[in-house]
Amino acid sequence: MSEKKNIAIVRRLFDEVFTGGNISLLDTIIDSNVKLHDPSSSQFQGGLKGFKQREEVYAYAFPSKTLVIDELFSSGDTVAVRWNATGTHERELPGIPATGKDITITGTSIFLLKGGKVVEIYQNWDELGMLSQLGAYSTSAYAGQR
Repeated sequence: MSEKKNIAIVRRLFDEVFTGGNISLLDTIIDSNVKLHDPSSSQFQGGLKGFKQREEVYAYAFPSKTLVIDELFSSGDTVAVRWNATGTHERELPGIPATGKDITITGTSIFLLKGGKVVEIYQNWDELGMLSQLGAYSTSAYAGQR
């Protein structure tokens, strides 16, 4: 598949799934055996079903979330994205009742595509920053310590 088509697939993922909430689109752009390498998703067992469940959790907790691509690079079957996300915590995130607080986070994702589908994702995003903004974690206890 061409780099141009791979970029279009990743853009659809951000625009229509992560921002638009169209979870069913994942069937056409994520491989059934997708692997996710993400320190914030240590419980992820792999596969399309698990990826859908993960996305449903965030879509439910942040129904108005928006993910914006800040930079995108492509080389062959690999597409790298530096992104930011904003949203309001309107519903429960597992273990964290809705706070009504706004969040802004950043992240980087690297997608490997084969045959028009995402087969592997390497990702790192500011989970600690999100939890801190929600009041679920405080860094103030560490302020001033060196």
